[in-house]
Amino acid sequence: MTKGQVIFIIILALWPGFLFCQISNVEVIHTNNSLLPSNTIWDVEVDHAGTWWVATQEGLYTATGEDILIYTEGLYGLSENDIRSVCIKEDNIWIGGFQTGLYKIEGNVWPHYTTENNLPSNYIKDIAIYSDNRLALATSGGIGEWNGQEWIQYNNQNTTLVSTNITSVKYDLNGTLWAGCINGGLYKRVNEKESQLWTNVNSSLFDNTISDLAIDNLGQIWLASPYAGLQLFNGLYFLVFNSQTSAFPYHSASSVNAYKDGIILVGTNDQGLFIYDYDHLYPVSSDYFSQISSDDITSLAWENDSVILAGTLEGGLLKITLSLPLSIATDNIVINSGPNPCMDKLFLRASAPITAYNITDISGHSFYTNIPVPLFENNLSIDVSLLNKGLYHLQYKINDRWYHEKFIKF
Repeated sequence: MTKGQVIFIIILALWPGFLFCQISNVEVIHTNNSLLPSNTIWDVEVDHAGTWWVATQEGLYTATGEDILIYTEGLYGLSENDIRSVCIKEDNIWIGGFQTGLYKIEGNVWPHYTTENNLPSNYIKDIAIYSDNRLALATSGGIGEWNGQEWIQYNNQNTTLVSTNITSVKYDLNGTLWAGCINGGLYKRVNEKESQLWTNVNSSLFDNTISDLAIDNLGQIWLASPYAGLQLFNGLYFLVFNSQTSAFPYHSASSVNAYKDGIILVGTNDQGLFIYDYDHLYPVSSDYFSQISSDDITSLAWENDSVILAGTLEGGLLKITLSLPLSIATDNIVINSGPNPCMDKLFLRASAPITAYNITDISGHSFYTNIPVPLFENNLSIDVSLLNKGLYHLQYKINDRWYHEKFIKF
């Protein structure tokens, strides 16, 4: 278990007192102040060299510092300007169009794939790369997957999928494919013989429409939904984060990004972007930053630990600079905890003395509050046998600083 994966639990008291100290600047990049070809941004990614790859309604925009390139219809075999998706893994860069299928950015003539190559549809909403020989597509006609030799279609005729309108695809670290659907729930495909579908009929999934999904470094699936807000699938059950259950104030979410250190970016259709760190909620919208002209967030990416990029509908690209990285440093302290999930005992070990700890549940109810720890105690055994099954937030204090973890009790 790593630090700080659940960040919605103890911040209800801070609402509505938003904190802006971490946000030092919000810059809006649009057609009037840059070479951006359109103010409608469908997707944004950043490669290992720091180059921005921005899919817009009027072409593909790339920027490396002051070096800017714009790819439009007719260049390198590109057949349209409306680019809907971008995916990058190492040197592999793929883009998807609204009507003309899939392109790989390679050489002077880009390889191009359409329904004639057995793609389910030429409308490519999302792209996921696992390896050179594994690529998945979210399309309006189902899932397409390249197996190194051919394109295979997954739809409601040959799988358990009930909807072929796929919005998002992601591979986890084990190569399992996850997909979100419109009116079709969450789909998981391990291999040709093993797959699973979760809907609000056969599970605790609240909303069958998934606008976007992301996978954190614990392998948990974060879901942005138009009617449920933010949902989390931890492998056992679904949790809903909205105005009734957490500090996330809306029942509608359009996009989500799970950062490696547990920071979650959540985009909405009309309320802008929300940044969650371990204790606080940071809103980025026109209500708080007058330079922003659109609160409809379409896509999210990190340039680095301190810069967030957000695409908008008709409002250009937002560049949000944080005064400090939101990730929590460990100060070279080695921390181990587990097991996770746990049944009766939770063990916590650190290379420095632990002086106190707290445990709260998902609603913010406290079970252990500022429990002192004997002096110079580096190893803790915490009795959790009386806790109900569910998701909990653990805080512990080392060198006058609080650290954060979450654990599942079952």
